[in-house]
Amino acid sequence: MRFSNVALVLSLLSCVYGQENCLSDVKSVFNEANIPADIGINFDPTVLLEVSFSQFDGSVIMLKAGVQLPPTAGPPVFSISSDTVTVDAVGPGSFVIAAVDPDAPNPQQPAIAQVRHFSGSGFTQETGGALVNSTAAISEFMRLTPPAGSDAHRYVFLLFNQPAEFLTSCRSAQVLVDEP
Repeated sequence: MRFSNVALVLSLLSCVYGQENCLSDVKSVFNEANIPADIGINFDPTVLLEVSFSQFDGSVIMLKAGVQLPPTAGPPVFSISSDTVTVDAVGPGSFVIAAVDPDAPNPQQPAIAQVRHFSGSGFTQETGGALVNSTAAISEFMRLTPPAGSDAHRYVFLLFNQPAEFLTSCRSAQVLVDEP
């Protein structure tokens, strides 16, 4: 399945890439890392997606460039940066969020890319930018942990405006497949 209207894409690496404060910085980082070409998207973000992870000790990890996620990081929490939120940028309605790994099983030989680490629909924005949903995930969050011995992976989080006809069932729990 290929999405066409990207509202925002935020990239993570196992040494996390992304979470910059400026859309032009994020776009530059994405282009330098060849993410648009590697995952087959036209990348022109209009808002900045913030992704954070809670830990068992109660601390929160906000993704920023160079942050290494520990294996104890919990499921992600999403919000739209208050610095980029406008009605024109966000649009009305619900959102779809997906997280993929274009580097599976390793960046040198990404033979099984795109591994889906999360897919959810029906996200709505609360006051302050938090994104919440009350529906089951299309595919539940799968921890962002490259295999032992692998170099860092680029984990990519994408936020889209949800089309009215969006289907919430899937054939595969982990691999995104391009379909004609």
